[in-house]
Amino acid sequence: DNFASFRTEIIQLDKLFRHVDEDDNNALDCEEVNKLFGELGVIPQSLMEKRKVLGMVHESASYDFNQFLKLVSQIRAMYTMQEDAQLRSSFMRMAAINALSQQSKERRAKRRLKMSNLWYAMEEGDEGTDEQKYLERQLDEELLKQESEECQQLINIKQLLVLLAEAAIIEP
Repeated sequence: DNFASFRTEIIQLDKLFRHVDEDDNNALDCEEVNKLFGELGVIPQSLMEKRKVLGMVHESASYDFNQFLKLVSQIRAMYTMQEDAQLRSSFMRMAAINALSQQSKERRAKRRLKMSNLWYAMEEGDEGTDEQKYLERQLDEELLKQESEECQQLINIKQLLVLLAEAAIIEP
């Protein structure tokens, strides 16, 4: 069953296994396994990866080719799960940004309506009155809020582009 899952790369893996098997005993000790994983490019980078790999590779154990293939499967699964977790994290952050963006759209729509009403009331009122001055201040405050929110929206778009690049969806 192990051989079937590696059928397209079994010859290359066998050559690599034999290359790393320095004592030609058709089994890899812990040192040879570590060298092999280095040649495969699956050297654990983070402390968590190192712990997981060390949990899979036992120092006193000797690995024949079939056991080696099982190790390769386990390590590939570990890296696949890690990538999925990273993508999930990126998409969760994107969803949060999108929710903020939707809330922002709703606030802007309400603000536009309020500003329109303020403008209409200001146009209808007598010029120079306290009521008109109050309406002008209210309109100015709403304009400042709108500008601030638009700046925040630009920041959110930049964050979204960074997250998409992290998820390897677009090029930065």
